[in-house]
Amino acid sequence: MKKSVLFTLIIFSALSGYTQTIRYVAPNASGNGNGQSAANAADFLSASFWPDIQTLLAKQSVTVKFIGGDYSRAYTEKSLTVGNMGNPTNKLILEGGVDSALFIAPIGYTKKSQLVKIINSVNVTVKNLHFKGNGSTNYVLNITADIGKKTNHISVENCTWSDMRGIVYGATGATQAGTSHITFKDCTFKRVGLSAGSHMIYNAYGSHHIWVVDCHFEDSPGDYVRFRDKCDYAIVKGCTFIHPQNIPSIKFISMPLYNDGIPTIGNESFGTNYSFTGNSFKSTFANVYTFFFSNTGYTAAQFNYLLTPEEGNILISGTNAQKKDLVETNFGIFPGKVRIYNNTYSGVASNVYLGSYVNFGAVSKGWTGKGDIQALINTDALPYTWEKE
Repeated sequence: MKKSVLFTLIIFSALSGYTQTIRYVAPNASGNGNGQSAANAADFLSASFWPDIQTLLAKQSVTVKFIGGDYSRAYTEKSLTVGNMGNPTNKLILEGGVDSALFIAPIGYTKKSQLVKIINSVNVTVKNLHFKGNGSTNYVLNITADIGKKTNHISVENCTWSDMRGIVYGATGATQAGTSHITFKDCTFKRVGLSAGSHMIYNAYGSHHIWVVDCHFEDSPGDYVRFRDKCDYAIVKGCTFIHPQNIPSIKFISMPLYNDGIPTIGNESFGTNYSFTGNSFKSTFANVYTFFFSNTGYTAAQFNYLLTPEEGNILISGTNAQKKDLVETNFGIFPGKVRIYNNTYSGVASNVYLGSYVNFGAVSKGWTGKGDIQALINTDALPYTWEKE
């Protein structure tokens, strides 16, 4: 009877296609370097190893285990690029140990673009990789797609970024219109960023369906989580935000545009589908903002981001009906599609601001500043349909 059950399970597994292969990489190759065991781990930057993984993915899921060690060669030599990889059915998992796979950016080197890049890839999970070091880099983990190509269903889980003051733009983030269905879950960000232009998760340029879930954010000189330029359908849920420094104008969650006239005047525009629920926000200093929409520079086509004094007065002190009409007509932001519910606030307010600022040579219409649109926002407990996708 037991043999019959076992045989049935084996047949079922074979028919369902549920098989998985494990391969191993290390900071440098060991043994014969074929990656088939920890003792024979492949060089994680090997030019031949990753194409072999893609071949395996045609038949089964693959877990690549990063054995313990210092993977700083991703900074000092060349970044680890996971490009044109993955399979819609068979998952690729890149998995480190709990604390052992360290990607370090040491100081003393020229600025790098990133340490790890995921591009034009599908169905990839990154787990338990840890990033440290103050070396100068634009990004640490960059998730993106080339024009006309796709990167989707990427999950980043239980990863950490800490003590990385050389980050120029973002510790991580999803960029470009072909990048979608990206999840950051149970990740930790502490003491990262060079300046006000440095952010913990920097999403931008049309990326969409981005989930930030149960993450911890602490001590950034720039926006903590950013959704810039057509970045839409985004969730921030169950996260903790702590700002311990007296740095002015910090935004915990921001939706900014920078219409600088390059390549065309007013080429950036707003997304409008957001859900921010069950988060904790804390700061011991004033002038920290929780939710902030803003445009700086020119106006995108079909909109009127630059306001007259009369419009500015509506944004500051108009009725809710007047504000709603202005926000929807001038900015293309629909407050009923922004859900903010069940958050806690300590030392910061729950206000939702919308700002309009003149810069980059744009001609003022007579007003610049910000207004509070919190009263217009959806505060329902019921999730939107797209939140369940």
